[in-house]
Amino acid sequence: MSVGVVLAAPAGADASASATETTLGYNNARTNWDADEPGLTPTSVTASDFGKIFDTTLPGTTSTTPNQLYAQPILAHGTLIVATEENLVAGLDPQTGALKWKRSLGIPWTPNGCGNLTPHVGVTATPVYDPDTDTVYVSAKAVDDGTTYQKLHALDPSTGQERAGWPVTISGTLNGIRFNADNANQRAALLLLDGSVYLGFASHCDLGQYVGWVVGVNTASRQLSIWASETNQSSDEGGIWQSGGGLVSDGPGRILLATGNGVSPPPGPGSQPPSTLAESVVRLQVGGGGILAAKDFFSPA
Repeated sequence: MSVGVVLAAPAGADASASATETTLGYNNARTNWDADEPGLTPTSVTASDFGKIFDTTLPGTTSTTPNQLYAQPILAHGTLIVATEENLVAGLDPQTGALKWKRSLGIPWTPNGCGNLTPHVGVTATPVYDPDTDTVYVSAKAVDDGTTYQKLHALDPSTGQERAGWPVTISGTLNGIRFNADNANQRAALLLLDGSVYLGFASHCDLGQYVGWVVGVNTASRQLSIWASETNQSSDEGGIWQSGGGLVSDGPGRILLATGNGVSPPPGPGSQPPSTLAESVVRLQVGGGGILAAKDFFSPA
């Protein structure tokens, strides 16, 4: 199976001259609205010269390694960043589709008993770009010496080289529940907020004991902060899938997310969230030292 990368724009438009597409949904509110989009008018969209710019098959694509893309490509410093389930990250020319560089983030994980992503799981979540430091952050699931890891990588968008001191391995224990990389599925798009990158985790096919995790990685100190949707050993689930949609922020220190099935609170809104927050919309607050705490929630009937 061949995987192509396709962009659409008015003919003659300079894709690299447009605003960088740093994150899924264009901004942290995930509105998909770019008020400065050049030349994108109803007339240009309906014109006969509006259409495909290029179609590129990624390196290493074969019938057994299809290089599936679940992560949305982003545009960072004039380079189109594409990441696949084979843990391939590639930098493409946004006007021609020519390969500028490629990088492997390790051996991808092979699902065991779950066929929601096949044949491998590598990069599933949409990366995020920090224009202030000219760094692309990518989360990847990889296997090294039989051990499964979830890592956050920091790459130079011009070369694909890893920044010094990276990647960071995701780990932690909260209220006796340990983060388990084997059953953690990092689907939600990454969020860059106030100098930290936040990752949301769910599971693979509801297999194994899992909870919904939010993990923050401070990009300067690489210190980790963790929060779990179900915070005792007798409850689990409450994964953060969001169909790949990103963790949302509507202001400094504020993170909004939605959880899946698990132990749910009573229906209704509340400003004193309980310790079990499945099937809910939750607002987290980032406190001193990066500590994450639930401050508001809504659970439907």
